[in-house]
Amino acid sequence: MLLSSLAAEKIERSYWLVGLDDAITQPGAIELLSQEAGAELRVATHHAVGFRFHPKVFQFGFDSNVRKSFLVVGSNNLTSAAMRGNAEAFVAMRLSSRSEARSARLFWNQLWEQGHPPTDIELKNYSAKYHKAKQARDSLEKILKTKTDEDHVREILASDEAELDPALAETCWIECGAVTAMGRELEFKAEQGMFFNLNPSGETARVFEFRVSNGKIVNLRMKYQQNHMWRLQMNNDVPEVRVGLRPHMSDGSLGRSPFVAVFTRTDKVDTYNLRFVDLSSTAFKNLRDKSIRHGTIGHTSARQYGWC
Repeated sequence: MLLSSLAAEKIERSYWLVGLDDAITQPGAIELLSQEAGAELRVATHHAVGFRFHPKVFQFGFDSNVRKSFLVVGSNNLTSAAMRGNAEAFVAMRLSSRSEARSARLFWNQLWEQGHPPTDIELKNYSAKYHKAKQARDSLEKILKTKTDEDHVREILASDEAELDPALAETCWIECGAVTAMGRELEFKAEQGMFFNLNPSGETARVFEFRVSNGKIVNLRMKYQQNHMWRLQMNNDVPEVRVGLRPHMSDGSLGRSPFVAVFTRTDKVDTYNLRFVDLSSTAFKNLRDKSIRHGTIGHTSARQYGWC
């Protein structure tokens, strides 16, 4: 999302110096930066000489207008948790003259010279190190987790664990659970709407094409709700909906659905495949395991969801 914001501001050149010593930077983020138009990437590591590369510096410069240039130095990493949730300390300095701009540029250049363009073998070795370190961090998180943590809704993009943006994923899934409107309407977390190129903050309702299990294409509407979720309004053109996604209980009520809705991209814009798999199936286990490996699994108050 940060790269999208830079593109929207028409920033043609960007420079990224990424530290590897803490094995926190996601390999997927490094790969994405290496492919970004106008971006120059370097990595830095001082592990071989016995200390860590650890600065957090963000410099925004506009040569045509110095007064729009500024420098941020502080404790926070470039993560959602650091920017929006943690207790951090930083100093933001707006530059007011070309002399100050030159000093800031010299400061940045001194950092930049500590990095180097990464090699393929270096990134491969780092990826293995990252995933090994992530397992250790996950184990520590389980030890420190409290009952309150478990009760909270877990949004994927707020966790800093996701290695894959939903807008770039090939597959998106969510447990049907207590599907609303007699089992015809399925709600998604706002961040999951990005898989369908929907604004997570909401926009006008849109109609998409879905290829369903009988091979037919059906048009279904997605509408943004006041609870900040996207709702897919299904109908009997979807075979599983016609049969019923939720079982009928002995007291006449509808039980919890045993299905997971799975969406995959097609070659056509705004057209997706839609299928339903059983929660106990090998297909879902493989899908969930893949999302776990990508760090792209989360949950609402009652359902799991993810993408991969």
